This record gives sequence, structure tokens and C-alpha cells, in this order.
Amino acid sequence: MLPTSASCIRIQQRWIFAVMGFLGLFNAYAMRICLSIAITEMTVPVNITEELIDDTCPDLEQPLTSNATVVLPPHRGTYVWSEYTQVMTAHWVPPSELALITAVIFIGVDLGIIGATTISGLILRYSVIGWPGVFYFFGGAGILWFVLWVLLCYNDPEEHPFISRKEATYLRESLNEHTHKNMPPVPWAHIFKSKSFWALLAVQIGHDWGLYTLVTDLPKYMSSVLRFSVEYNGYLSSLPNLCSILYCLVISWVTDKMITSKCLSRTNARKINTTISTIVPAFLIIGASYAGCHRTTVVVLFTLGVMFMGSSLPGIKVNSLDLSPNYAGTLMALTNGIASLTGMLTPYLVGVLTPRQTLSEWRLVFWIVFAVFFVTNTIFVMFASGDVQDWNDPVFLKDQSDKKNNKT
Repeated sequence: MLPTSASCIRIQQRWIFAVMGFLGLFNAYAMRICLSIAITEMTVPVNITEELIDDTCPDLEQPLTSNATVVLPPHRGTYVWSEYTQVMTAHWVPPSELALITAVIFIGVDLGIIGATTISGLILRYSVIGWPGVFYFFGGAGILWFVLWVLLCYNDPEEHPFISRKEATYLRESLNEHTHKNMPPVPWAHIFKSKSFWALLAVQIGHDWGLYTLVTDLPKYMSSVLRFSVEYNGYLSSLPNLCSILYCLVISWVTDKMITSKCLSRTNARKINTTISTIVPAFLIIGASYAGCHRTTVVVLFTLGVMFMGSSLPGIKVNSLDLSPNYAGTLMALTNGIASLTGMLTPYLVGVLTPRQTLSEWRLVFWIVFAVFFVTNTIFVMFASGDVQDWNDPVFLKDQSDKKNNKT
């Protein structure tokens, strides 16, 4: 129930929701990615005793010899694992702020990666308990976030006890056109017949394939191929995501302005941003793979590649809300849930394809990312939509149900 008088709390609750959503993704991705850093210290490195002349990078401090043997520091190597084994928004976001608030929430992904890589590197370097400290730190942060979420966040403005009348009225008037109470059950048949849904699912899979390949395995590439130390590895692995944060905030704000000013249709905005987030990184990643051991060039190209992937926020991530504000949660659960399976597949595939951690092996990995990006983006450009679908409307669903019942 809405408050009967203006609340004394001046902070707009939709931004508290956005910040808590951001922190939720921060913790989720930090807990996921910290393993990618910790694993470089948890495992016994594979000894390279065969001659690999032009297909590995020299150590930063020592020239490459024909028979390179990895020296195991005393604090490393607990596990002997082979490369094969090293495996609500629709109710809170008005259309005029859709891309920007979604960007604030989803930069938690990038900052979570930055936090995981940077903090994990520092813990591994300075903690007296070693790599277990990484998991204690991020696990504790996740518990703290859950307590705050339960206390501060509510399903929609109608249930929020602290929201001001002004903000509640603004959200109700902004969202009432396409959001409804007492909706019919999820129209599964209409969703699965929708080309725009399948286009979104395809490009979400493609984007996550590239994202998980980079965020999960880039630290390993920096360590095993480019031979950066664990401390530099943490810093350099987080640099692309820092640039992505700044870029996605700007591009999301620009996208909102162009849509509200009628300079660009919502559908074209989604297709353009999605193409930028897949095709541009595809070429930059391939370029990095052919830059060989020119470390500065590789870091710059990877940084730019991950940065431009930030266009996925005003392209892919908000498209569920475009298609169906009423069933956006269901659409996000389907697309993100299915696409997240690539987070299990890509590390497995990298382990199979890069048993010796050489440049040529990794180049094949990046060519696969290139192909996946191109195929899935083509599907999205051909069939995607930024318009609210008919099956979002309860009146439409009721009419369809009545017609079906009359036939039977």
C-alpha cells in the first residue's frame, strides 16, 4: 500500500533498488570470478619440458630457453589439476531511464570482475592463510549483501513502506501503459512462437560465450601465455572491465536520450548496440591473438574488446523489458539462465583446446568466439524487436484464450 503522506526519506527508492541490484551482481560475479584468479595459485603448474620455440612467450624477467620448466613457489600447488579439469526491474524502471538504470545494475558484473581480480590478487600476495582467504572474503560479502537486500528492497513500489508519494506516483504513471496487476499465467506458447524471443536468446548465448571465455580464462592467458605475475595479472585482468564500466554508462545515457528524442527507434537502438557489443570485440580479440607476445598491444586490444562489449547493456540486457514488461522476469530467467550454461561449457572447452597453453592453441579458442559472435548477432539483427509484443497485453491473451475455448 502506498504511503498516505510524503516520506521524510529523500533518496529515490528506485536508485536504492538499482544500487542493491548492482551490489548483487557485483557479489555474484566476484564469487564466480575469484576462482579464476585463485586457481593460478591453487594448482600445480604444468611442467613444460618440450621445445616450444615460437609458440610461447618469454618470462618477463628471464629469457625463454628451449626447454622451459616451471618453478613451483613454496606456497603454491595444493591441487594437481590438469588443464582439462580446470573447469523485479519492470516495476522500478521508467522507460525514459531504462538503459541508464539497467546499466547501473549491470555494471556490477564488471565491477564484480574487477573486485574479484584485484582483491584476489592482493589476498594471494599478502594473506597469511593463502588462497582460502579469497573465498572467505567474497563469501562473507555475499552474506552481508543478502541481509541488506531483505531489509531494503521490495517487489514493487506498491509494497515499499519508505517510498515517497511523488516517486510512487511517477513510477505508476510511467509504467502503467504496459505493466499490469493480476496478469494471466505466463503465455509460454506465445513466447516460444516469438521470433524476437529466439533472437534475444541466440545473441545472449553468443554474448555470454565470449564474455565467459574472457572473464573466466583471460587471467589464465595472462599468467600462462603472457607470463604476467599474479599481482599484475589481477590488475591487468581488471583493466578491460574498468573501461567497460565507463563506456557502458555513457552509451546507455546516449541511447536513452536518442530514443526519447525520437532520433532512433527502440528496435534500431537495440540492434546497433548489440552489433557493437559483438562484432567489434570479435575483430579486436582476433587481433589480440595474432599480436603474439607484444604484451602492450595484447592488453590494449583485449581492453578495447571488453570495453565495447559494454554496449550489450543498452542492446541485449534491456531487450526483455522491451518485449514484455509484464513477463520480463520470465524472459530474463530463460535467456540469462540458458546463456549462463556457457559459463560451464567455455572453461571446459578452453581446457580441452589449450592443454599446453600455447599461442596457437589459444588462437583457436578466440576464432571460435569470433564465429559465435558473428552467427548469433546475425540472427538478432534479422529477427529482433524493441517493441512491446502483443502477448504482453492481458486483453490480447484473454481474447486468444476465448477464441481457443470457442473452437473447442
